[in-house]
Amino acid sequence: MHAFGTTALLAGLLIILLSQLYVTAMTFKLSPIKGILCLVIPGYALFCAKRHGFYGKFFAAYVIGILGLVIGGAILS
Repeated sequence: MHAFGTTALLAGLLIILLSQLYVTAMTFKLSPIKGILCLVIPGYALFCAKRHGFYGKFFAAYVIGILGLVIGGAILS
């Protein structure tokens, strides 16, 4: 069970990281300044995704990643 918890935790972290990088790359296409703000300000990525129409993909992946973190953390504790 320990291996599954670790795998779920790391998979959730990877999904969150990849979704953040996806939004940052999409925002860099719009404006380099906004892309830098996505990297520096935590909530700005969500704001940009919602404002420019790629919110659905980002939010779904982010929620799946958080669920992976929660499930992995619950199994490991």
